[in-house]
Amino acid sequence: MVKIQAMQNSFFRITISNVNLPDMSIILVPNLGLKVAMSNGYIETNGNWQIKANIFRTHGTVKAQINSIAISFYLKFGKDNSGHPTVSMMDCASYISKLQVYVSGKASWLYNLIIRWYEPTLRRYLSDKICLELQKIFAEKIGPFLQTVPVTKEIDKYVGIDYSLTSLPEVAKDSLILPLKGEFYNLLHRADVPFPAPPMDFLVDHDRMLSIGFSEYFFNSAGYVFNSVGDLSINITDDMLPENSHIHLDTLTMGTLIPQVKKIYPVMKMELHLVTDSAPTVAFLYSKIILTTSGDVYAFAILPNSTLAPLFSVKLNAQITTTIGIKDDKITGQLTLDSLWSKYLFDECSQFDTLQHSSKLTHPLSLICYIACLISCAGRTEIASS
Repeated sequence: MVKIQAMQNSFFRITISNVNLPDMSIILVPNLGLKVAMSNGYIETNGNWQIKANIFRTHGTVKAQINSIAISFYLKFGKDNSGHPTVSMMDCASYISKLQVYVSGKASWLYNLIIRWYEPTLRRYLSDKICLELQKIFAEKIGPFLQTVPVTKEIDKYVGIDYSLTSLPEVAKDSLILPLKGEFYNLLHRADVPFPAPPMDFLVDHDRMLSIGFSEYFFNSAGYVFNSVGDLSINITDDMLPENSHIHLDTLTMGTLIPQVKKIYPVMKMELHLVTDSAPTVAFLYSKIILTTSGDVYAFAILPNSTLAPLFSVKLNAQITTTIGIKDDKITGQLTLDSLWSKYLFDECSQFDTLQHSSKLTHPLSLICYIACLISCAGRTEIASS
């Protein structure tokens, strides 16, 4: 009698040669997440097999066809304490209606006979294995990956933005809303902004696949933080004005208001520095954005060596309306200066005896109107985004 002390069988070099999932559906489930369902799936694999024993050794190839695969499961959306999104799988069910395995090699007829005998058991094992493997993928791969998704972003070395989830994703029958924080903060000293975030009504457009909404709080928190770190300033030069503009930012044009300017600095470009003295505020109206801001305007002449010579300064309180539109698949915007309160400050340079060549009222008003036109023209340009 021959005694087989040990026998090892193994499958290796398994490759998936064909996958077909023709019928797949993803449905939103209110107050939960998604339902994923697949049917009539087909998978074909190829590989090698080997059997080792103390008295013999044999090997060959194996081919398996898994037909009519059906899988369904639910994905529950949530959030953790840090505002990261979470996804968990639940109620998984899978079924394989037909399994065909073909073995080639020595004594393959015997192995094929054994496999056909155990085919129902193998089908049940593979059906259960599908859900176990999916559960493992979500627990060990997708879950940890979502924990690494950033929910904050540094804008510069002083300011960052927090876009973590503020509450659970809102799932309805035909929409999924992600309530993101959208708050700017000081990177060096993080603190709450001194005004609350109002509730946001987001109108879902079912004709659009993706919609993104911004609240006033998003922009106002940005204005507050950028102003608090001294990061709000705008420089206006002549090349920022539209090509067809009838006014220009130079000493020649300014000389019509202050003659000494073009005498001391003839035919020179100018530069305006706008510096806010308080945080600007934004209000939304239908198709319009209203910006209210205040600050100082400093005027300089650009000398031939590119240095700046100070001329004068003006304090302004302004309200600006931005109209947003779409043109040629690009987002466009136009700025309009609605109202302006101003206070003329005396010249930075004592060479300008500005009050002698004009009335005490007309000259400051003319100068301020000129500056207002420059600001308006500089802003009346298209903001294009591909």
